[in-house]
Amino acid sequence: MCIRDRHGVASALGLDFGSSTIKIGAVKRGGVEVLTNEGSHRENQNIVGFSENERLLGESGALKYKSNFKNTVSHSNRVLRMRLDDPQQKQEARFIYPKMVANQDGYLAFELKNQGQNQLYLPEQITACILQKMKTIIAKNGIQPNEMVISVPAYFTEQERRGILDACRIAEINCLKLMNEHVAIALSYGIFRRKEFSNVPRYVAFVDFGHSHTCLLYTSDAADDLLCVDLGGRRIIKKKKCK
Repeated sequence: MCIRDRHGVASALGLDFGSSTIKIGAVKRGGVEVLTNEGSHRENQNIVGFSENERLLGESGALKYKSNFKNTVSHSNRVLRMRLDDPQQKQEARFIYPKMVANQDGYLAFELKNQGQNQLYLPEQITACILQKMKTIIAKNGIQPNEMVISVPAYFTEQERRGILDACRIAEINCLKLMNEHVAIALSYGIFRRKEFSNVPRYVAFVDFGHSHTCLLYTSDAADDLLCVDLGGRRIIKKKKCK
């Protein structure tokens, strides 16, 4: 994937789309650079809020989260294309404060007040808002943000993956590929530590400790053995608190 920046240099864009934060990587001369936002932070908050006159995206939404929590959505990618009667909805409702209702098709939607009026927003629409914010950050770093590869958790269902692609279409982003997070980690390891490889197989564990889930990929550089396990995430924290 080649994307021309303002200096005419080709760059490749990758988006690590987490439940809590989002990181943007761009291939530049000398390696991969994690782009900074308007606050000079490399992590972007996955938060979309609505005030009287504007949308609050990313850091601006996080700053007013406590005073505007009923009108602010976080972790929207955890409920993509989910029906309101889905058993998982009750688990996610503990972390998402705006009112959730069913739209005319039975899918989950957020009831939010925008410019004084209550409106329904699908998770795909909220996710598209934060993707548009990521496009703004990329553009401010001098790169055209129309194409990218997005990493998603390995446990994402086909419906959730379609939800991400729907959000990309709304945000006018050409998603060239959805890549499982543990595959992206293993690929990075293979690229930057290639000199350490030998004919003797070496087993490596890649642990992705996310906000919602923790995934473990156990493999060898001979690629003969592969094991991927979902260890939970919030459930692990809950178990620790119960001890």
